[in-house]
Amino acid sequence: MAARDQFIERLPDRGYDGVTALAYDAWLPPGSVFPDDAWYRHVIERCGGTALELGTGNGRFLIPARQQGLDVEGIDASADMLERCRLHAAAAGLDVTLHHGDIAPLALDRMYQAIVCPAGTFTLIVDLDRAHEALASYRAHLGQGGALAFSCHTEQPGETTGFTWRLRRTATAADTGITYVAHEATGIDDTAEQVHLWFSRVETYDTDGRLLDTWLRRLRLRWWTRDEMTSALAAAGFGDIEFVGDDHDWLVTASAT
Repeated sequence: MAARDQFIERLPDRGYDGVTALAYDAWLPPGSVFPDDAWYRHVIERCGGTALELGTGNGRFLIPARQQGLDVEGIDASADMLERCRLHAAAAGLDVTLHHGDIAPLALDRMYQAIVCPAGTFTLIVDLDRAHEALASYRAHLGQGGALAFSCHTEQPGETTGFTWRLRRTATAADTGITYVAHEATGIDDTAEQVHLWFSRVETYDTDGRLLDTWLRRLRLRWWTRDEMTSALAAAGFGDIEFVGDDHDWLVTASAT
């Protein structure tokens, strides 16, 4: 049976507000290291000037980057995630510039020398036309020779769970003692091309391990081939397009020409 016939609930595609922001902050607090973090820092250092992180969230990448002296601003669509980022910045004694807004398209009244988007956030832009519009908006916010850098992926066999549940991550918040548990079930969304449908069940537990509440979320993620991304970036006005990584998970940089 096709996914379009199996999953007919009317849950909205949810972002990172409310309990999800608190859970994400427990799972991945600022300083949690991703393998590509050093690569993004290198891009920012090489370009000089002010950089912008798309989907900055709770400051996982931004706070350490600012502590290392990098001039980086952040933007996120979730006010709750930005509030977590502000709290972390204040605790670290940092001044941070944060923007509450969409990244697809980007519409800020200033230019940057680098725009980075770690953690696969760009794949949350499911609509292809909107993705192309987003890339064009990034080019419009970059000075000549500025760099765009982000991570993406190409589908590979066995990547999804076939819509069976699996435990994804757990963490206990240091300030409240509440434990956040995430389960996921993923598969092909047959209502759109190259899109994965992702269900996430988030549970909260007290300090004795008793279930407090549970929420069901739904997201969609779009995957790209390298050839598709090369064409999309060129159409948006980028050049010097380079890829790092394997055929599945890769990082791409492009220059504003």
